[in-house]
Amino acid sequence: MESLDLKADGVEIDTYLTYLDAVPRIPDTIWELTQTGQYSKLVVVPMLLASSTHTLEVEDQIRETASLLGDMEVVVTERFYEVPYM
Repeated sequence: MESLDLKADGVEIDTYLTYLDAVPRIPDTIWELTQTGQYSKLVVVPMLLASSTHTLEVEDQIRETASLLGDMEVVVTERFYEVPYM
């Protein structure tokens, strides 16, 4: 799935899946989102398989794109741990 369009109370919400070490990477997705000028808020939900330093890597990649974000509000939520089916 590349994106999912949702609507809630008259607000359009777009959902994108992006990766730390694969394409599309977090900076690539942020660059794409900032080119349209239609977004005012970015909410990031880190999805991880286990507690690790990857959460810090997500936050670092977002900070690295601060010049692209301009006035866009950025919210990084609590981590969501995916438990693989075994």
